[in-house]
Amino acid sequence: MLRAAILIPLMPWVLASCADTPEAITPEIINFPKTASVEGDQPLPELKFENTTMDFGVVSEGERVEQRFRFVNAGNAPLVISQVVPSCGCTTPKDWPQGVIQPGASGFITIEFDSNNRVGKIDKTIDVQANTVPSSTRLHLTGEVKGPEH
Repeated sequence: MLRAAILIPLMPWVLASCADTPEAITPEIINFPKTASVEGDQPLPELKFENTTMDFGVVSEGERVEQRFRFVNAGNAPLVISQVVPSCGCTTPKDWPQGVIQPGASGFITIEFDSNNRVGKIDKTIDVQANTVPSSTRLHLTGEVKGPEH
């Protein structure tokens, strides 16, 4: 009885440790100082986008628009995207890879724009923070929102 009382609370932990999980993000993956004191070529990830500007065209006020920015890790070290930061609340990052992106692997960052009360030409920026040099890449979401009078 005493054994069961000890083993039963441990079962979820044991079972969870056996599950398939994405590759762990370790300090070695995200912490590589690139300084003048480092000699030779150091393996680095490179966040390369197909397009850094996406134009959603013309939409009516109140519509929500989703755009997917495709990227590849064009470097020679694992890539980790830590944050996707839009310039304002009308632009929302919907999803992006949360784990390690190996060299040569690709993925998408999905952005949603809410055109409510945003009539006119639009140029919203989204900063993607990653373990790259430089550490930030800027994306642009452009288009035009027509009001009800048009």
